[in-house]
Amino acid sequence: MHNEDYYKNDILIELHFNIFDEEVSKKWQKYFIKPFDISNKVEKSLYQLNDNAHFIYCLAHFAKHLLKGAGIRYILDFYYMLKKTNIDCDKLHKDLEELELSRLYNNVLNVIYYLTNEKLDEFEETDINYFIDYMLKSGIHGFGKENEFDTSQGLSGHKWQWIKCRLLLTDKNYRKALFPVLGSKKILYPICIIVHWLKLVFTGLFRRTKILFKILFGKNKKKDLYKKLGI
Repeated sequence: MHNEDYYKNDILIELHFNIFDEEVSKKWQKYFIKPFDISNKVEKSLYQLNDNAHFIYCLAHFAKHLLKGAGIRYILDFYYMLKKTNIDCDKLHKDLEELELSRLYNNVLNVIYYLTNEKLDEFEETDINYFIDYMLKSGIHGFGKENEFDTSQGLSGHKWQWIKCRLLLTDKNYRKALFPVLGSKKILYPICIIVHWLKLVFTGLFRRTKILFKILFGKNKKKDLYKKLGI
C-alpha cells in the first residue's frame, strides 16, 4: 500500500512515498523533514544521506520493524557503518538522545561486542542474550514461529496517529494508494472517506471493529520488554 518496486540489474528497487509511515514518532519525522540539508550530492541529481543521518534512519527503521521482528541482519549493517563510514559519534549520541533511540543504540553496540568482541563506540555493558534471543525468535518482519506480536502492542503512544491515518485517511499518500483516482485531489476527500467506510462495513465489520477496539483499549503485554529493548 505504500510503495512500488521493480528490478534493475538483478536488484530489487523499492520506492516509498514517505521515509516513515505517519504513525511513527514525530521526532523521527521532524529530523528528516529537510532531507537535502543532511545529504551530500553524489552526482547530477543523485543525493545521499550523510553518514550520521543514514545511520539514524537505519536505527529508527530497525526500531520500527523490531516491534514485529527484524532478525539479526540489521546488526551487520550497523557493524559495517560504524567500521567503514565517517560517523561523528559525539553528534550521534546527542541526536539519538533527542530521538529517544539511545537505549536501542546501546543494545546494538552490546550485540556487536557480543558477536565480534569489538567495541566500536562507548556503551554501557549489559546482558544482551535476551535481545539476541528476541531477534532470532521473532524472525524477519515477525515471521518467526514464536513471535506473539499483535496489532495493539506495536503502537505504543502513537495509536491515535495510526487511527487518524487509517480511519480518517489523513495521510495523502496512503489515501492515493487506496484510491489512485480520487486520492490526489483534496476536493474529493469526502468521497474517499465515504467509500472507505463502506468498504470497511462490507468487508468484515466485526473483524475490523475487533481490531480497532484492541488497538484502542488492548493491554500491551510486552511493554516492559519493548522498554528494555529500547523501542
